[in-house]
Amino acid sequence: MMHKHYHILTIITAALGFLLTLSPVQAAPISLLPTKWNMISSVFPTNSDGSGYHTFVGGGRETLLQFDLSGIPAGATINSAVLTMYMDRSQVSSPANQPVFVYRATSSWGMGTSGAGAVDNGITGGGGQGYPVANNDATWAYRFYNATTPAASTPWTTAGGDYAATASAYSLVGSGFPTTGTPGPGAAPFSRTWSGAGMVADVQSWLDGLQANDGWLLTDYASATIIHRQAAL
Repeated sequence: MMHKHYHILTIITAALGFLLTLSPVQAAPISLLPTKWNMISSVFPTNSDGSGYHTFVGGGRETLLQFDLSGIPAGATINSAVLTMYMDRSQVSSPANQPVFVYRATSSWGMGTSGAGAVDNGITGGGGQGYPVANNDATWAYRFYNATTPAASTPWTTAGGDYAATASAYSLVGSGFPTTGTPGPGAAPFSRTWSGAGMVADVQSWLDGLQANDGWLLTDYASATIIHRQAAL
């Protein structure tokens, strides 16, 4: 599953949750599931993983997530925002705990059907490579791939995704997780969460219409000043 030159390959199931607490309009927490997700990769730049069973972060791979906020009452104030993702397994060479950062995406992007129906458990590596790009998928080069006329595909401003210069949150992942096993939503009792003032500000700006809700991008790159570096050592 992990070619020897990959620095880190973290496998996370696409089953994840997003929890918001609000005030003063509604005090009860709101739980959301993603309405759109995709994986893009500098290692396999013409592949994608829209609608896939897993998503991946690390080793030149980035994950895009978007949530529909239309059910949140107008005028609500966001008190907290917590993203939870369930990990099936990881392969980490060094360090034992790898930070994964959440950035606010600044361009819209697509989810096609490239990974739909694929249940690769990661052991054979198929999921980590992604799948042949489908129409409307995001890839390393494109926000929206046009399968009919590839030359008409919509590119990112910067290959590898457009996102804010400052990370909204980060979490340490990798240590103590198995490297093989049967995948599935919640199959393993391991999860990681991302939260903090940056994510609260993102959601509030989306809700207030100050920023377009283009979701988040998850990456192991610590700063936008070094984004899109190759993961090969």
